[in-house]
Amino acid sequence: MARTPASARPAATRPQRRTVLAGRHAAGPSVSVAAAPPASRLSLRAAADARPALEKALGVSLPARPKNSASAGARHALWLGPDEWLVIDEDAADLVALCRPVKALHSAVDVSHRNTAILVSGPAAADVLSAGCPQDLSLAAFPVGACSRTILGKVEIVLLRTGEQAFRVEVWRSFSDYAFAFLADAARDAAPALPEGAEGHILRAQQDAPMPRDKPKKTPPRKRDPLVADPSVYSSREELDEELDEGLKETFPASDPVSVTSTTTPGRPAGRTNSRPPRK
Repeated sequence: MARTPASARPAATRPQRRTVLAGRHAAGPSVSVAAAPPASRLSLRAAADARPALEKALGVSLPARPKNSASAGARHALWLGPDEWLVIDEDAADLVALCRPVKALHSAVDVSHRNTAILVSGPAAADVLSAGCPQDLSLAAFPVGACSRTILGKVEIVLLRTGEQAFRVEVWRSFSDYAFAFLADAARDAAPALPEGAEGHILRAQQDAPMPRDKPKKTPPRKRDPLVADPSVYSSREELDEELDEGLKETFPASDPVSVTSTTTPGRPAGRTNSRPPRK
């Protein structure tokens, strides 16, 4: 008896997917981090001549420009390379079955169980992701609909901007616990978002604030050292000579002359000391 593949079964009888991060949620000032609902995913590789047939079968355009995505309802196609796309269906449709009738050469692999997704939303969402992602996530550089295969901390992710303050992080399920914990920690550390226009007011206030000035340090009066011949300290050469003389007198005070006495022995030359007794 032939076995009916799961993709051919009615939706009510198919096994229900449960994400590895189901039920997990974290929040911080102006940001929310949550596990995304289950979805089906397709890793698609195809040449340019196969794109029209695949787009018709999937019901969504396959972007040709880097870092772009296309959406049709709950289905999204993310550009990952010149001939590679990640197709996500939030309604968990069987994407492989949709591609099966296409005769043009292509590769369609179901990766629904390989990946899971984390939703990051709120005014501080971009700041939280920037804690571990090197992408420039400003709206000018990464607008709504932009996508990129990049990194978060130490793991590879596929990042999709779904709104001005909302992102979808696609990550392999084996790395999902690390990615969620990383984002949760960053969310708790995120600074509260400022009201629109507040950044300009704060910047102007900082610019207008007077700069603190250090109090001038009082230089102690310079002690005149009589043994240091520094002409700039003295007004004249005579004053310098006098200071040197006084310094020498204080350093080497006057003392009595040293008297040297010696004994002489008759018959010996004067000046010779009698260092040993005469012989008997």
